[in-house]
Amino acid sequence: MFKKILVAIDPSEYSINAVPTAIEVAKRFEAEVFVVHVHEHDRGRAIAYPLMTREDAEKLVTDAVETVKAAGVSAAGVVYHGFIGEVPERIIEIAKEQGSDLIVMGSRGLSDVAGAFL
Repeated sequence: MFKKILVAIDPSEYSINAVPTAIEVAKRFEAEVFVVHVHEHDRGRAIAYPLMTREDAEKLVTDAVETVKAAGVSAAGVVYHGFIGEVPERIIEIAKEQGSDLIVMGSRGLSDVAGAFL
């Protein structure tokens, strides 16, 4: 059913907790995992300012890919760029480009009721 799973991560606890879920689904369907982080930039007057360093973004993805591979699942990952407010659209674009069948990502820490409406 699922052959390629995209896992969108950021440094939040909720996001990092999505990785084990992606591993479980990937094992069940013998799928590969593609880890992506959209490196957000804020738009300044003359330039765009990153909200985390490029090195931190790369480490975030590298660590997640290593975790997936250590679980015996085929994995790769990339850091993409995007502006604040455009990240959801970028994730969807990347999923389409990668031919992903499923997107796994953490919640935003909403309560059970608010999360149900998400």
